[in-house]
Amino acid sequence: MPIDYTNANTIIQSYLKTYGLETLSPWATKTLAENPSLDASSLQVLISDTPEFNARFPAMKTLRQTGRAISVDAYMAYEDQTRQLLHTYGIPKEMYGTSEAISNLLLSDVSASEMNQRIQMAAQAAYSAPEETRNALRDQYGISGGNLVAYWLDPEKAQPLLEKQYAAATITGAAARQAIGLGVTEAERLASLGITGAAAEQGFGQVAQMAGLEAGSGETVNQQTLINAQFGDAAAQASVRRVQGGRVAQFQQSGGAQDGQSGVSGLGSTGK
Repeated sequence: MPIDYTNANTIIQSYLKTYGLETLSPWATKTLAENPSLDASSLQVLISDTPEFNARFPAMKTLRQTGRAISVDAYMAYEDQTRQLLHTYGIPKEMYGTSEAISNLLLSDVSASEMNQRIQMAAQAAYSAPEETRNALRDQYGISGGNLVAYWLDPEKAQPLLEKQYAAATITGAAARQAIGLGVTEAERLASLGITGAAAEQGFGQVAQMAGLEAGSGETVNQQTLINAQFGDAAAQASVRRVQGGRVAQFQQSGGAQDGQSGVSGLGSTGK
């Protein structure tokens, strides 16, 4: 049965318009006219091998060759979702909404869900994080300024690493607000325990209140012990309670004339 050229051409023209490939229209019309047995589906296959198609969908060919082929509709849906997220979180489309950038994300198997998480973290790090957290990202990992967004959207970096580093920087920032210096190793250790930003704020607030236990007469504890006690170390908690008990006894024996900075306060939350 002969191919309905008019119908096939109508289908192809609609296809080209939908996917932004109108420049191929003259070529497609000519190809159909010169090949009477060619239907619209067959021509679509030929279109997918043209330079114009590969320029519009740069990841498509590689995805197909590596057994991860997706439809053009799925490709465009990924583009739309990514650009909408960039807009929602105030990240200029020109930075990471280009065809090349989206192609890199697709080729790196960054799913739409993961992309959502990355963009949320990028926006939070770049625009919403407290100054202390941004300083920690800069000092601990060399991430600063405009690089914050780029860092989180880099498809070469694994999502767990991004989450770990941001969590560690958040913990370091919480410590800094209490004038407590925290090294990257300790911050990452606490992050690995699942300590949240809110728990860090509370815990380091307690450490600051108990700073009096680090000096004075009688037994003392160091700052690291106070930190460990706040975040669940049973041995450290026992040490702090022992020192607290000694301070209370001294206070009572002196008739209440003890220094107000004795650090006798309860252990804060050790939860996450």
